[in-house]
Amino acid sequence: MLQTLTTALSGENLSTLHIIAHGRSGGILIADQWIDRNTLLNSAHLLSYWQVKRIALWSCSVGLDPEFIDVLQTLTGAEVYCTNTEISSISLISQQLTCVNQPPLHLANILNSQQLARWSGTLSFDISGGSLNFSSSTRISGSSNTSVGAAFLYSNVITIGGQQIDAIVTFASITNGSLSTFDSTSNPYSGTTAATYLQPNFNWSSGGGSASFSIRFIEGSSYSASTNPLGTAVTSP
Repeated sequence: MLQTLTTALSGENLSTLHIIAHGRSGGILIADQWIDRNTLLNSAHLLSYWQVKRIALWSCSVGLDPEFIDVLQTLTGAEVYCTNTEISSISLISQQLTCVNQPPLHLANILNSQQLARWSGTLSFDISGGSLNFSSSTRISGSSNTSVGAAFLYSNVITIGGQQIDAIVTFASITNGSLSTFDSTSNPYSGTTAATYLQPNFNWSSGGGSASFSIRFIEGSSYSASTNPLGTAVTSP
């Protein structure tokens, strides 16, 4: 996505680049790509070509991570405007972004009032500021760990509002390849933190292939092989 933005900005000399995207503390989500501090650092060669004076991040709570904002400012040379709060239809008319020692930017000055009035969503991409943890698992179905249909129960992947959330991850399908490891602790990442990542490993044919997994989030400890094999699905309040 950053490559696409860089290409679009080529030859342009913008005063302000407005980015409207889902976000939370730690990064933003654009076109299904999660962009965090590591993504920015790995794309430093692209960001150096952005000839913009200001970047306005219309994304929920992204300002809660000053390191992300600092890296974006450093790599682009732009002033970055952001917010520490949720951007929703409730506060849309009065929504503003701030940047140190600069006057705020108001969303109402960018989109007309009729457009704002029609929007009823939120730009939140929030799991209460937490990260998912896939370190504790038990296989609950499948003829082997790497066969299609294999499913693992991961305990306490996150706790939200005091509620423990478990996850059932199922290997659903694969084309032109095979699954070598359902959840590796060493590839592509290793170390203590890597144990919390979900890292399936594959062997692909020369022409490449594809695979799919399903993840069902359920209430903690609600799974039972005999009485509740799907667990109790997590629902929004």
